[in-house]
Amino acid sequence: MDARGVSDVERPQFRKYAKHSICCYTEDGEYLKSSLDWENLLSELMKMERYLVDSNLPGSVSEAKNPENRTNAFILGQTFTDERENLKDALFGPNADDSNNNLFTFGYVGRNKVQYLPTPCLVIQRLDAYYRETMDENRLRVASRSPSKLTGQDGDFFIREADQLAHVSNMRNHILTDILGLSEITSLPPVEFTERRKASLIQNIRAKAPDCFLHYWNAVEVSSLCYAALLLEPDGVGAKTRAEFGVQDEEGHPRRNLFGDTRLIQNALWLNARILSNDRAVKRMVEYLDLPQITVTGRL
Repeated sequence: MDARGVSDVERPQFRKYAKHSICCYTEDGEYLKSSLDWENLLSELMKMERYLVDSNLPGSVSEAKNPENRTNAFILGQTFTDERENLKDALFGPNADDSNNNLFTFGYVGRNKVQYLPTPCLVIQRLDAYYRETMDENRLRVASRSPSKLTGQDGDFFIREADQLAHVSNMRNHILTDILGLSEITSLPPVEFTERRKASLIQNIRAKAPDCFLHYWNAVEVSSLCYAALLLEPDGVGAKTRAEFGVQDEEGHPRRNLFGDTRLIQNALWLNARILSNDRAVKRMVEYLDLPQITVTGRL
């Protein structure tokens, strides 16, 4: 963030960022230091035990305030902020107690997506007392409601949703066609194909996973390979993954949160962080990685 070029109209909103702790990094982890920064949040996170909180464990956020967790960082990544229906309560409700100054958000911002930020970039923010002031209240209100309750007045939301669905559709096609070389996978292919292909995928995952720390596109590739391997699993995890993969709406769009677990893995790879989750698919993908730092637990 840089004050140069900020108009008089924009300046009050820009001043709010000066109080809030927010840092930006390139896709490969280079610190994009701003004149407003007063700490390097990535450097601070590296001094702590890092835990990404899955959206299925919102109660874990309340554990951040416990005295024994003061050296643990609780990170709300893109899966959490995208999938939590009442995001306003999750970020600013009674459970989001930042007494230990150890609650953070983390996510990727594409080119020209957010004013004031040097996009594309990875953004880390403290959930400090000034965070709320930097947020667009209308956008927060919309993000905290069920899509079924939104109206035509929430036009920006539907534009973002269209972008999200296009991204998910492209990723779905990439995994199915480019990685697996299949036209569909509503049922499990012959075992001689699945076991050989899954073994090859896991071998590739483990070769590339160590190079994902602070390397965004490597993390994107490896997490995509993890999802592809899940699709070939013969057990209940694979069956559930294939069922979700096959769901499409009447316009042919897949589920908007289809790759939420994949993004969780991707965030963990970039941050070299542990994961707080009870999801079996997340646990299986972490097993594929075979990295000592990246583990999954249901609670601390």
